[in-house]
Amino acid sequence: MINKIQAFLGRSALSRELSLNAMGSVLVKLGGTGLALLLTMLLARVMGAEGYGIYSYALSLVLLLTVPAQLGLPNLLVRETAKAQANEDWQIMRGLWRWSTGLAGLLSVLIAAVAWAVLIVWADSFNTEQRATLVPALLLIPFITLGNLRDSALRGLRHVVLGQLSETVLRPGLLLIVLLILGWVWQDYRFTSAQVMGVNCAAAGAAFVIISFLLNRKTPSAFLDSPPCYHSGQWLRSALPLAFVVGMFMINQHVSVLILGYVCTPTEVGVFKVAISLSSVVIFALQTINAILAPYYARFYTQRDMQRLQRLVMLSSRAVLAFSLPVVAVLIIFGEWLLQHLFGHDYVLGYQAMVILALGQLVNAASGSVALLLNMTGHERDTAKVIALFAVLNVGLNTVLIPVLGLIGAAWASAVSTTLWNLVLLWFVYRRLGVVSFAWAPSKIFSRSQSNS
Repeated sequence: MINKIQAFLGRSALSRELSLNAMGSVLVKLGGTGLALLLTMLLARVMGAEGYGIYSYALSLVLLLTVPAQLGLPNLLVRETAKAQANEDWQIMRGLWRWSTGLAGLLSVLIAAVAWAVLIVWADSFNTEQRATLVPALLLIPFITLGNLRDSALRGLRHVVLGQLSETVLRPGLLLIVLLILGWVWQDYRFTSAQVMGVNCAAAGAAFVIISFLLNRKTPSAFLDSPPCYHSGQWLRSALPLAFVVGMFMINQHVSVLILGYVCTPTEVGVFKVAISLSSVVIFALQTINAILAPYYARFYTQRDMQRLQRLVMLSSRAVLAFSLPVVAVLIIFGEWLLQHLFGHDYVLGYQAMVILALGQLVNAASGSVALLLNMTGHERDTAKVIALFAVLNVGLNTVLIPVLGLIGAAWASAVSTTLWNLVLLWFVYRRLGVVSFAWAPSKIFSRSQSNS
């Protein structure tokens, strides 16, 4: 995959940079995916399905709360930082970073405080363990929000590998290490969801400090000597549609867990969360490609090099599909064995849900970076409309299907909505950019789009 993309770009400095970023990103994503699976296996075993379900429910709720706190600023930072660096507009870059940090920091503290107050007022709606887990979980909001801004700034500066470390490697890695040490000290001790969430908060704080240090080291010297220039109104108008898009994505990602937790038992939530974790391996390559190519999509579009953009999009989509197909086959054939031996006998119940989710993610992988393409080229409003429509559909499907089918209903709701919004976004990418992103698109369509560019 890396070699093909490098060959397309030739032997330019951009090609060498992309090759290094690609290799580093693959290593980071491999390490991050491995850490995520190891962490899921450990948590599923040390807390049991019920405890893991409570932990997953609290984490999903908090991650949804980070959406209004981030306000779409991470994606805006990647795009505008890449543009500012290309134009050597350091004043704009400095103003953007200061403005986004101040706004996100204020929002994250306010949202955490309001959520804590709501938790006190509605205390009777949660059992003791749920309340004890949600309180430390709220501390994650500022750490995740501000850490994501620093990750995005690094990616915008084309330090793509460093810009993935915080959430992909540092936080889960630190959490895993601390839990392994505690498990070694107190053997045969079953951790509660509240204790694990507390360790998670400490890991998030440490990851934030490390990524802030790395950003400080990689900031261009010209940036430090430039006075800030603010375009607050313009940035806010651009960020709001991005926030809406991210919010709809997060609803699509977490609504099944939240509704399942409300309607069914914590044990079923834990089983379903494990099914999600295994099925998400299908889009490992897509996530890697997105992290690598986001600033290059913005750069090629800014330079109006549409033919180059089309070729890079199609090459990346087909590379992603080549990885995803074998993963789906492994999950279908060996899924029950993997669930039993990696996570425990209680989680075999999630096999059918895992297969359904994996098939939905296969369509996601084959569609390529459709949402990212629209966001990085200034068409985030199209993404917002489509994702909003299918987020509503997802909520409706989950509301109808979960009370009847439980885990299987949640899986079908997620897979159907994922498939449909990808297909609609494919059409928008072709309409707005003249770019074909679907990996299975016939060569004649691909060639026609290039000739029309």
